Amino acid sequence: MAAEQDRELDELLETVEGQGLRLNRSLLSLSLSHNRIGDDGAMKLAEILAPFALTHTEVVERRRLLLEKEYQERCRMPQRQSDVKADRPSSHLSSTTLDKLQPSKASKVAGGAKKKEPAKKEEKGPGSGGAAPQASGAAQAKKEEVKQAKKALPAPEQKAARGKGAKSGNKDKRSQVVEVEAMEPTEMVNPLLEQAEHRDGKVFLPGNRVLIYLNLIRNQITECGLKAFLTAVEQQAFKGPSPGKGPAGLLRLSLGKNNFPPESRTFARIQELMTPRDPLPRTAKTAAEEDQVSMA
Repeated sequence: MAAEQDRELDELLETVEGQGLRLNRSLLSLSLSHNRIGDDGAMKLAEILAPFALTHTEVVERRRLLLEKEYQERCRMPQRQSDVKADRPSSHLSSTTLDKLQPSKASKVAGGAKKKEPAKKEEKGPGSGGAAPQASGAAQAKKEEVKQAKKALPAPEQKAARGKGAKSGNKDKRSQVVEVEAMEPTEMVNPLLEQAEHRDGKVFLPGNRVLIYLNLIRNQITECGLKAFLTAVEQQAFKGPSPGKGPAGLLRLSLGKNNFPPESRTFARIQELMTPRDPLPRTAKTAAEEDQVSMA
């Protein structure tokens, strides 16, 4: 009876948890301790952590999404081209055309200057000497009026006016920055559009790298299930994205108190790979506390 229940639990885990975690990119932590999960369920969980092949239905949906994305990019292309044309500067004249135009302009300017010289000579006369003093006197009077106007305004008012103008300018800049930030919402990318690998006639996705903690303490996982998890951990450790360029994958994997011997080399290898990835290294005390929590 217990074996049948365990088999049903593994099948339920395969259909519900496995399928739900294949394309889930929001779940960060999952605890399945004390659930009598066997090797079948463990292998299903390990499969989604490593690169997995898409089903026929998922491949069809991926093609549809790719075609839709390509169509949207083509629709945006005319707008981008018009924006680029608007940003281009106006055409400049070449050096040869400038050389051709300069002699004609120079001849026109020389002809106009010759015609204007007699008129200027006629304008100059006995009254020209008195015009200069009058102009200088008017300029001095304007300068004195400007000085008196500056003296009439007190200095504190001028400083206050300048300070208010600077503050208002800073506020305008801040409001502009806030508006720009509000206009750029983040877009959620469908997991089926992730970078895929094609081999053996199948399409492989990199696997779920958003889940960072998986707790499987006190289940019924044997050496066979451990080997599946070791393969998944090695895939994430050696073939994952570089730091800062995407989700890092599992950071902690708890597999203690299962049906494998304590001296298991597979379990030791998993611990060796996961310890450097764990941001909070475990001690004997923290391990005991976790066991107590899992038993509660």
